[in-house]
Amino acid sequence: MIENTARRDPMLHLLGAMSDGTDTYITDMEAAGQRQLVHSDLLPTRILGGSQAEFEAVGFEFGDPDPSDPMFRPATLPEGWKREGSDHAMWSYLVDGYGRRRVSIFYKAAFYDRSAHMSLNTVGSYLRDMLYEGNTPILDNEWLTREVAVTELAALRDRHLTEAAEADGWAQQGDEYWKAQAATHRQDAAKADSLRTEVASSALWAVHVEGPDDVIAAADLAEADRKAAEINAAWEQFTKRPDASELDPRWHAVVVEWPSSADDHTEEVARGEERWRG
Repeated sequence: MIENTARRDPMLHLLGAMSDGTDTYITDMEAAGQRQLVHSDLLPTRILGGSQAEFEAVGFEFGDPDPSDPMFRPATLPEGWKREGSDHAMWSYLVDGYGRRRVSIFYKAAFYDRSAHMSLNTVGSYLRDMLYEGNTPILDNEWLTREVAVTELAALRDRHLTEAAEADGWAQQGDEYWKAQAATHRQDAAKADSLRTEVASSALWAVHVEGPDDVIAAADLAEADRKAAEINAAWEQFTKRPDASELDPRWHAVVVEWPSSADDHTEEVARGEERWRG
């Protein structure tokens, strides 16, 4: 059961604030709300990140909102998932069987501003948390494959580099704040790239050329990055020629894990095939 603190007798609020002090009374109320949520079978009715269909696709089952407190509704978690609190009374989490925080739950139990919502955590947000905490992400074969992690970490790295370049522009005016921001973004980009290399280290890599549906083996992740960039640059040049047409063949290269055996990968790398050049 989660107490609807907004319905608590106002006299009890007054007595509690007088006895414990206002700050302690409110913080204790919020901590109690977190404990009640974590030990209940309820979840917030309001979804901010994701949709009910996305929650259900993961394995959630929802009941109807509680008529006496429609802020919450009964919910069954996916198999192997559990609830956990945090050191912040307003934030709790649902973790999957690997211990990864897959859902973030906000619940402010303070009677004067009571609110609750939840969000499905994305792969990107999970990886950002791993970078911030200095932890290695836990991979699986469904939600966070190695290939997805490598792609997301590259996007995170590139985003930080873009923001660093923008900060450089502002720093040219002599603003020390923007100089520091540029340096921080470059440090974060380096961390993302380092984690990406770590995640990729035990896999074999290739480039998938979408369009002709060709797969090109690469000696390592760095070579796959280079080949993909070269192919995409060639496509950009191809589209800029004077006689370019909408009927021209299209292609786009992405880095992927090698889909076949290690022996096949070794042979392909040795031959150095570049059939995409056609």
